[in-house]
Amino acid sequence: MGGAVGQVASRKVDEQRCALVSRLRSRTGFVNAVDVVELTMAGCMIDKCTLSVRDGDRILLRMPGLRYLPARVLWIDEGRAGLAFEEHLYEPVLEHMLKSFKVRCLC
Repeated sequence: MGGAVGQVASRKVDEQRCALVSRLRSRTGFVNAVDVVELTMAGCMIDKCTLSVRDGDRILLRMPGLRYLPARVLWIDEGRAGLAFEEHLYEPVLEHMLKSFKVRCLC
């Protein structure tokens, strides 16, 4: 592939490779595998969210090696969602997650 088409395809591969596979639990108890594609101490952006959640809903997110983290849904758009953690991640935990799983940081 060449030109702009090749760049778009390459970017999509990079996004998939950098996603942190996690579990999202809705208020009704249903669980969905999601990809954390951006991560900060205050929250994250997830992709592949197929649960029926709305802006303002309280959910639980479990990333590898961590307990379920309570969070609130800030926005939803075409399978992606922005989440705000109820308690910020500790900086060493964020650094470990970013190094171990190559998630994009929006610090």
